[in-house]
Amino acid sequence: MPLPYVELRDVLSAEQCDRLIKLFGGQVQPSMVGVDASSRHISPKRTSSSVKIEPSQLPQDVREALLNRIASLTNLPVENQEKPEIIRYNVGQHFSSHYDFLPRVNAGGQRIFSVVVTLAAPDKGGELVFQAAKLRFTPERGKLVMWRNADETGGILRESMHASFRVIQGTKWSLVTWVRAQRVQF
Repeated sequence: MPLPYVELRDVLSAEQCDRLIKLFGGQVQPSMVGVDASSRHISPKRTSSSVKIEPSQLPQDVREALLNRIASLTNLPVENQEKPEIIRYNVGQHFSSHYDFLPRVNAGGQRIFSVVVTLAAPDKGGELVFQAAKLRFTPERGKLVMWRNADETGGILRESMHASFRVIQGTKWSLVTWVRAQRVQF
């Protein structure tokens, strides 16, 4: 089965992107890796800063423009989406190659899709790269990139391994969410 990648420009307006950075940018902390609270830790593989937010904290126009659009693209209800995460990458920061596929499935089931929306693009660097698929997405404000992590049987799609390359100049801001197989209960 081919790994579907979706790239849509202008999903959020420049004004909406700036508003999200202003609302949540001051709350970011060093990003962590790990599946659950007991395994989460800071790692040199992920050097960004981030904050998870409740969907209800998003401005209504952003909820409507983004969360409903994701539900439509995935054919899965909004309730299957994890809490969005606002991520900041400063110069030199990156996230090494990794899968969003969960090694241990918990409430909500497997992460079927991943979605990244660029809120602010760096002047240079910060590309989203899928090495096995030989794909590279350049960050652009308001652009959504979505991909599938699991096949129809729930198995991992090896082509979903990806990385956020180092920011060379400027700052990159993103909003990331994951869409689960079932309703998210956390």
